[in-house]
Formats: sequence, structure tokens, C-alpha cells
Amino acid sequence: MSEKIINFPGSEPIPENPITVEREGFKYCAHDRITLDEHARSVRCTDCGKVFDPFNYLLSNALSIQRAWLSHKEVMRKASEKTESVEALAKEEKRLKARVKALKEKVEPSIDIKGKWL
Repeated sequence: MSEKIINFPGSEPIPENPITVEREGFKYCAHDRITLDEHARSVRCTDCGKVFDPFNYLLSNALSIQRAWLSHKEVMRKASEKTESVEALAKEEKRLKARVKALKEKVEPSIDIKGKWL
């Protein structure tokens, strides 16, 4: 008996895909260099070309500056506290050294040996 091959509609092989999409590789950009276009009123990263919404860009930078000022204020407050603490400790050290000296003189009076004071 001979075998008959029956091809159903749609069972033929699929042709090669004629469409290809080329994607640019992922590149991280910190957007460190910005170009302001006065004519187009746009904000664009000089390195990668990304265009930012001007208001959002200004807002994010304003928030960053505000956080930086608050951090600076907090650091300066802590530094001031530490300086005051060090000054207070220095005064206390000076007071205690004077007290120890006075107590030593009270407990151990100097003795005159052959006309010399110890």
C-alpha cells in the first residue's frame, strides 16, 4: 500500500520573518551635562540626547538642592554641638587638674631637705 501525504491548509512551513528590530544597547547616563535650548524651550542631556520636561527638571533639581541644604544645616548643627561638648570637656579637664593639684598640695606638703624644696 502506498502512503499518501495529505497537506492540510496552513501546514506548510512558515517563511522567514522579514521584519527585524534593532535595539540600541542599554547605556546608563547620569545626565551630568545638560543643554538648554532657548528657542525650543527644552532641556536635553548633551551625552545621551534625552529630552526632559522643563518644569519636572527644575522641580527635581529644586528638591535636590532643598535636601542638600537641610543636610548641610543638620551637619552644621551636629558640628556645633560637638564643638560645645569639646569646649565643656576642656573646661572640666582644666577644673579637675586644678582640683587634683590643690588636693596633692594639701595631702603631701613639700619637705625642705637641705634647703631645697621638692
